Amino acid sequence: MNFLKQFFLRRRIYSDLAGEMQEHLEERADELQANGMSREEAMATARREFGNVTVLEERGREIWQWAFIEGVFRDLRLACRQLRRNPGFTLTVVLTLALAIGANTAVFSIVNALLIRPLPFPQPERLAGLTRHLTRTLADGGSMEKSDDGQDGETWELVRDHVSAAQAAAFSFDSNGVNMEAGNQARYIHQHRVSAGFFDVMGFRPWLGRTFTPEEDHPGGPNAVILSYELWQSVFAGERDIIGRTIHLKGALWPVVGVMPAHAQDSVPADVWTPIRPWRNGEGGGDNYQIVMRLRDDATWEQVNTQLKPLQPAILNRAPKGETEQLIATPLQQDLAEQKRKPALILMTAVGSILLIAAANLAGLMLVRVSNRRGEIATRLALGAPRAAILRQLFMEPFLLSLAGAVCGLALAILCRTSFVGVFPPNMLPLGGIQIDGRVVFFTFYAWPPPVR
Repeated sequence: MNFLKQFFLRRRIYSDLAGEMQEHLEERADELQANGMSREEAMATARREFGNVTVLEERGREIWQWAFIEGVFRDLRLACRQLRRNPGFTLTVVLTLALAIGANTAVFSIVNALLIRPLPFPQPERLAGLTRHLTRTLADGGSMEKSDDGQDGETWELVRDHVSAAQAAAFSFDSNGVNMEAGNQARYIHQHRVSAGFFDVMGFRPWLGRTFTPEEDHPGGPNAVILSYELWQSVFAGERDIIGRTIHLKGALWPVVGVMPAHAQDSVPADVWTPIRPWRNGEGGGDNYQIVMRLRDDATWEQVNTQLKPLQPAILNRAPKGETEQLIATPLQQDLAEQKRKPALILMTAVGSILLIAAANLAGLMLVRVSNRRGEIATRLALGAPRAAILRQLFMEPFLLSLAGAVCGLALAILCRTSFVGVFPPNMLPLGGIQIDGRVVFFTFYAWPPPVR
């Protein structure tokens, strides 16, 4: 409280300090005048003996705690005036930084969602994807390893029937574009095929109705469709009697059995879900399915992998010559990150290089600007200005420009987020969408270009 009181009363304190120095000058001048000097000569001699009054006042102010804060605000005001005098230079620097930082912020928001942010599912640490690790023996005696998430119908049946430590579900790799007719409306939508129990594994309950039954997920079973919350609101105006009504998908009738909540996320963009009906023939004869598992409350992932080991002989019999396969339950966060890590980091590196190029060019502009102020700096040094104060003032202009560029870049990333998403293929988009959260904001302001600081 004493610090704040002194800070707001500092003008009075400065006035008292100047008055006290003036009293010392007057007293010394009186002494010299008493020794026979004229008043003008006595005052000039007293000033020479006392020194530069302005410099002494500045040094006297530095002993108080608020002096540094006040100096910073004074330098900020001066920097603002300097930048206002050169609007062309200021706008060039701010716009260049805004574009470069905005692009980096937008791309980092995708990297954050893909590789850092937790998955938007209840208890995501209990989710895992089933991965096939293939090892190929090379002619020189070495080996090459790769991972694949694709599973066939036989693997799905083996996992479903013999792995009791986790609840499993199958789904197709991507969503399909289909034409939907409902009432008098027609729309092109995304359909994703999933097995019965898929939403239980992902941890979502339907907003209305129910999920698929095993009978509906069996080859030749009855048709059934689940709507996304967004489609239910946009096409059916949120009508609660939607359950039991039929829609046309690819010309066939599909009864609506449920509506998922707004926060329900899928591995791919989806407007409707239909049963995948996995089996061993046809589509099931190839690696066209993916399998996701949720660990049961009383089980561990070690138990899941132990139960997968007896299934290996059947898989090994199907492996090409010179290759061996192994089924492993990989945490879903790690599984999805490994699929998208390389393209995401390549994109981050590309836009990062743009930021470095912009920073290097702006650093050159700042050096030219500082060199043009050599006369001003020399004059201030000659008048007794401390070097630290001059360096601090020179730092303020790049600081304000970088701050303005970061703020404008963040605003640009937020405003262009929707259009920026349209550039990416659906399989590169993160689950839960792209969000500008606290981590992204921290990155934006932490990643100010060093050459401009």
